Amino acid sequence: MNVKRTVLKGVGVAAMATALVAGASKPAMAGMFVLVSDGTTTWEIDDGDTGTLSGHKADLNGGAGDILASVPVGSYLVNVDTGLSKPVLPNTGGDAKIDLSVSAASNAAGNLTITLYDDGFNLSNFPATETSTLGGTLACNSCPAGSSITFLSEVDGGPVLSFVTSANAYSNTASSTVPGPNPFAMVIQDTIRLTGAGNVSFNHQLEAQVPEPGSIALLGTGLVGLARGIRRRRGKKA
Repeated sequence: MNVKRTVLKGVGVAAMATALVAGASKPAMAGMFVLVSDGTTTWEIDDGDTGTLSGHKADLNGGAGDILASVPVGSYLVNVDTGLSKPVLPNTGGDAKIDLSVSAASNAAGNLTITLYDDGFNLSNFPATETSTLGGTLACNSCPAGSSITFLSEVDGGPVLSFVTSANAYSNTASSTVPGPNPFAMVIQDTIRLTGAGNVSFNHQLEAQVPEPGSIALLGTGLVGLARGIRRRRGKKA
């Protein structure tokens, strides 16, 4: 049984993170992979996948930390232009990042979900700041109303971004806090819903960073100054 596809098929980001990250019953570290699903058929592309296993497609790049794939599923032809993670992207003491770029075309109405997952990230200190950024286009000019894309991202089960758009061009950024501990997982899951033939392309990044020592010191100095100001105002009133 394929643990990754069985656990993740048809579930949202929160359930995925719970299944793969939280709790003593979680499976061993799954490593980097991409899932592409129309709700009926799910294809898995592991980092370095040869595509020989049932339910798998080949990673056309082959290099560690960089997934490239072309996947027909349902009414869609999906190009995972880049699925990036460590060691291509940072996994240093202060920075961890994943990046998903997709272009997809459909000849009919249908849904499509693309998931990028990796785990085993380590940061030097917590709490850290997690930021998710995205941008892209949706071209479905002949579609009836209702086409949309839902963007989700999480770090270890903690939501960073949840954004739904039906605009022809869009962008969004959201931030949250990574409480820790190490190691942790990062997940991007984006769902396309087209009501007719159309094309979609987007880039979605998720990054966790430890604040620079100077920024922490500056924040502390600012808080001290604020507290002193409050005390002075209170003293004058007395």
